[in-house]
Parts: sequence; C-alpha cells; structure tokens
Amino acid sequence: MLTTPGPAAPLLKPVASSEPVHVLVVDDDRHVQRMLGDALRGAGFSVTMERDGESALQAFERRPFDVVVLDVLLPLLNGYEVARRIKSTPAGAQVPVLMISGIYKSRLQAKEAVERHGAAAFVAKPFKLGALFEKLRGVLKDRYPATPPTQRQVPEPARPDPLADPRAEAEAAQVDSAAAPAASARGDFTEAPFAEVLASLHRQGVTGALLLRREKVKKIIYFRQGVPVSVKSNRLSECLGRVMVHEGMLSEADCERSLQRMKAAGRQQGTVLI
Repeated sequence: MLTTPGPAAPLLKPVASSEPVHVLVVDDDRHVQRMLGDALRGAGFSVTMERDGESALQAFERRPFDVVVLDVLLPLLNGYEVARRIKSTPAGAQVPVLMISGIYKSRLQAKEAVERHGAAAFVAKPFKLGALFEKLRGVLKDRYPATPPTQRQVPEPARPDPLADPRAEAEAAQVDSAAAPAASARGDFTEAPFAEVLASLHRQGVTGALLLRREKVKKIIYFRQGVPVSVKSNRLSECLGRVMVHEGMLSEADCERSLQRMKAAGRQQGTVLI
C-alpha cells in the first residue's frame, strides 16, 4: 500500500501551478497510448506520445519532461536501455521514470526495474488507471497537477432479460461482471487491424470483453488472461440452434422447443441443446 507522499525531494524543483506537468508516454500499443493520453490530459498533464525507444530519446533531446511513463518491451530499444540513457544525461538525471510492462511483471522483475534500472516506480499490465495515478502522485509529490485525475469508469450496463428474447442475451452487457476490465479503450479497425488488436490483448494478458460493432451487428469476444474464451453475437443466424438447423443437425421444430425450454428453465440455448 502506498504511504502518503512526503515533502518533495530537494533536487526536484516544484512546478508553478500555472505550468503543466509534461509527461512522456512511451508504448508501442496504440490502444494503451490512447487510454493513457486521454486519462493524463484529463488529469491536467501535458502529454507527448512515442512508440519506440529511439523516438523517445529524440523527444527527450528536443524538450524537457517532468516524468516518463515507459513500457519495458519496445521496438528498436527496450525500456531498460531508454531509461539508462535518459538517466545518464544532465537533463534526465532527476526525472522520475515510471515503468510499465505486461511481460516482465513478476515481483523479482518489478524489483529489478527499480533497483537495477532506475525506475522510480513499476506498474504491471493490465492496470487500473487509479493505480497508475497513485504511482504518479507518489513520484511527483507536490509537483502532481492540482486537477484530480479523470478515471474512466466502466459502468455495469443494464442487462435485458435474456428469457424475453433468444437474441437479447447477445445484446446484453458489453462487459461480464465477473471479468470487468481494469480500464476501457475505443478504436477503429482502420487504425489497427483485428489481428493486431487480438495480439495486443494477448500480450497484455487482458481479462475482459471486446465489443465489435458494425451498424446494427454486434459481437462480443470474452478474454481471460489474453485468451479468447467465448463469443456472443446478436445475429440470430449465428446462434447455435440456427447453425445446427442450417447444417441439418436439428429440425426447426426441435430448435423452437429448445427456445421454449431455455425460457422456462432460465438456461442458455446451447446447454438445452446439449
């Protein structure tokens, strides 16, 4: 548990309240970038984004930063080397570096990030924004922006009664209450291909749900530690009963009876069919 931050370290010059705190975020995942960028700007930070180690070092040469949020696994130069080079410069010697990682996240690796690689703090992915802001508050102390952080909350949606309509279950909650994600992000497949999104979720070990929407068609993919475990769709033709009817494995009458039993017993259609 974090203790209440004490007085600022003598080498860290307080920032005037009118001057924004400049944070450099280095992460090659566009969705993480977007999530962090929105949250940090909402908290009163000035944010610069970079996607690889070399670009991060070039950005640091162009202008000063007050804090760096640095992913460990990066293209071109890994986060450890980026932190070492930043710390070796006069401008970066006293700049706190907060490391994040979804791969190197064991207790030993977190300890090494701080003791061996100079990180001021470490946060394992996937993380809650509140936990990240607490770490930032701890390393920045009285330089932390006065504006309270805007944390994205994932509300528990109102679930329609799945017994009222066999299609309603797939139209229900975007996030399963037993596996609500730590944070949310939005995007478009014109920005990142579907395969890239799946790979990113797998690398981060995400537990939660991915809602896909095209016009009125919705599909929800549920993940557990980065692995897809189930899919729902609001297209009636993609329900198990309709697929079995189409494949000649089930009659229309039996499909209709399975829906009636589903409503009466409060079970899923697949369970009834089995």
